[in-house]
Amino acid sequence: MLDQGVTVFSAAGRIAWSVGEYCLAAMLTLARRLPRFDAAVRGGGWKQKDFRGGELAGSPVGVVGASSTARALISLLKPFGCDVAVYDPYLDEAGAAELGVRTASLEETLGCAFVSLHVPDLPATRGMVTRKLIEAMPDGTIVVNSSRGPAVDQAALLDHVQSGRLLAALDVYDPEPPSFGESVLSCPNLLLTPHIAGDTTQGHLALAGYVLADAVGWLDKGVRGPSFVDPAAWPTAA
Repeated sequence: MLDQGVTVFSAAGRIAWSVGEYCLAAMLTLARRLPRFDAAVRGGGWKQKDFRGGELAGSPVGVVGASSTARALISLLKPFGCDVAVYDPYLDEAGAAELGVRTASLEETLGCAFVSLHVPDLPATRGMVTRKLIEAMPDGTIVVNSSRGPAVDQAALLDHVQSGRLLAALDVYDPEPPSFGESVLSCPNLLLTPHIAGDTTQGHLALAGYVLADAVGWLDKGVRGPSFVDPAAWPTAA
């Protein structure tokens, strides 16, 4: 449609905020080891003196892909004073400075204490986070994938999560819905959700108004609002 002169609007920018909140919530939940403590209380136990959670504040955060969802998360991370490294071949130094982040290689980005994936499902992104890269992640790394399941070697990631070396929050899978055995489902280092990162009550209520306001602005004054899809940016949009 874009190459035929049809004007397109997308609600992705509004959905991105919902996804950003999910990613922040997942990071905080796993950093404090809340699933493990929740299970302990439910099982009649209590806190362990030799076991504590951690904090997100001041931590290095690696963001893979500078998409709209990534930008929402970056905005939400600002009060935490995190050192945010972003891997995206299309993000230049000027763009990174505008976001208040630094560019980094994929290896360096995946070497952060927190890693969040924000890439579309393209041939170039499928399998980009390989077993070798996962094996190189520091112990205790928290991985959040709210983008697309095929971007990660899921089996490799689950191997390292089940071993206790890594923690992960997965909202997307390869395939969907997933079919996991009891060893995965009972893993205390793993937070599983059914592809709902962008699905909120407030977000759904706001979608129509978000797009319609820009459509009216375009028709009346030729103004390109945040939901306007720029044909020149389409190949790299996510």
